[in-house]
Amino acid sequence: MAKNTDNRNRPTRVKVRPANAAAERPARRQPPKKQGGGAATVLLILLVVLMFAALAGWLVKVALGNDRKEIKPQTSAASSEESLAPAESVDVDALTQNFTYVTVNSKQMNYGPLGLYSEDLGYPAPQLESVYGSLFNSEGLQIASAADSKMKADKALLQPLNQMLSDFYDKTGLRTIMLTQAYTAPQAEKEPQYTEGYYDDYGNWVEPQLIEQPADEKTCADHEDGLEIDLGLYLDDIGGVTAFDGSGDYAWFAENAYKYGFVLRYPEGADKQTGYAYNAAHFRYVGRAAAAVMQEQGLTFEEFQEYIKSYSFDSPLSVQTSAGCQVLYYIADSGMETTDVQIPADGEGNECPYIISGNNSDGYIVTVAPTEEFVLSVGAQGDGSSEISNDTNAE
Repeated sequence: MAKNTDNRNRPTRVKVRPANAAAERPARRQPPKKQGGGAATVLLILLVVLMFAALAGWLVKVALGNDRKEIKPQTSAASSEESLAPAESVDVDALTQNFTYVTVNSKQMNYGPLGLYSEDLGYPAPQLESVYGSLFNSEGLQIASAADSKMKADKALLQPLNQMLSDFYDKTGLRTIMLTQAYTAPQAEKEPQYTEGYYDDYGNWVEPQLIEQPADEKTCADHEDGLEIDLGLYLDDIGGVTAFDGSGDYAWFAENAYKYGFVLRYPEGADKQTGYAYNAAHFRYVGRAAAAVMQEQGLTFEEFQEYIKSYSFDSPLSVQTSAGCQVLYYIADSGMETTDVQIPADGEGNECPYIISGNNSDGYIVTVAPTEEFVLSVGAQGDGSSEISNDTNAE
């Protein structure tokens, strides 16, 4: 071993010669103490503590009857896997046997297609994109129009909207649908408009006055979240736009919108639940699974918010949709800065494709969309039955 020539860490010694120095023997030099003994002891104690903590956690799980395996995530989550084949049926007990945790910030509770938004509850910050591309079918034919060339909506609804409009055209041959309204900025973000100031007949200056928006021009509660669309009809024979009343050929939308993830936001006879009168032209995007539940159970969006709370990760709701079998469940917010949300995973920690939406109130609604590959990997093949099942072929 090389000799240590660094004297910086040695203690400074001051040599004092006593009066009888000749009789004194020189002090014997002490060998340096070995380093690291204390650190090794601390490390050993830490390992013992961790072992007891792990044992305590296991005992708690056994005491609670939780024999499920928590898998640490190894891959990133996918909110949509259109390139992979969706599973047609799922055994939910096997699907949820293994899981991992996804940590969500409490702010996420205020965003998502299943949030209930209003002026009082607040609005999310939508991811806006132009609706223009959704007005053409796969052959490049324009099948619908928009009242405003700059109209935007949340990007989550654009592809389903395009599919719905395309299928309506294929069914009826009509290209009369016009989007009359989509995203509208909250009132607080709009530029206020004023009258011009002027001098009256007596030479007094009259200050500009705020122009109130007429009641019939005010938007209904949901357009500020970017997830709503209003439909109208552009008819060549009158050379203009007329109201969409959902009758005749256009009854197709109320009957089939759920297959694309849309629901009639203010259905007939539900004004007590929604707070608004029937509106045949106003549709809200909620995703295919939630829309199928509302259609099958006859629920308004408000009623769905309470209905889904009876389904947890341990006992989820399976739904047959036009995109295969999907699973829904509710997770209550922790009341802290973050909440851990359980997501089905395989034995290697790979998560099942999912979407987490806040309900803008007290928790999160999770939509899990298993692929055939994932279902096979966890042995969760179903028998073809689901709690909610609808004919998924547009009529």
